[in-house]
Amino acid sequence: MSKKIGMGTGKAKDPSGLRVTIDRLFYDDTGQIIVSALFGLALALLFRRICKDNCVLYSAPDIKDIEENIYNLEDTCYKYKSYPVKCNELDKPLEPYDINKTPDNLISVPGFFERTFFTST
Repeated sequence: MSKKIGMGTGKAKDPSGLRVTIDRLFYDDTGQIIVSALFGLALALLFRRICKDNCVLYSAPDIKDIEENIYNLEDTCYKYKSYPVKCNELDKPLEPYDINKTPDNLISVPGFFERTFFTST
């Protein structure tokens, strides 16, 4: 006869209301949907959009990096040479790439995450 270690000889307890609720949340299909939705909402609040209108910052490579180089595209070779053109209001000219430049369309109002964890004094 083997003796089981750690097993009580007493009567099993009835699960309390809180334990049943927790079990339903994590092990029931409906509970898993609710918990997943709450986690998704929390992640959405943490990683919300940080810009107003157009979040994409278009920037061109430095002209010195591409000019006078030869590029092969579909068995045809190309050599880029820059020349000045007149700007059009409808066209969106690209700015030269600058690693230190930040987009000017950032929202200046701090979000929930910033207000909660990064409060300035």
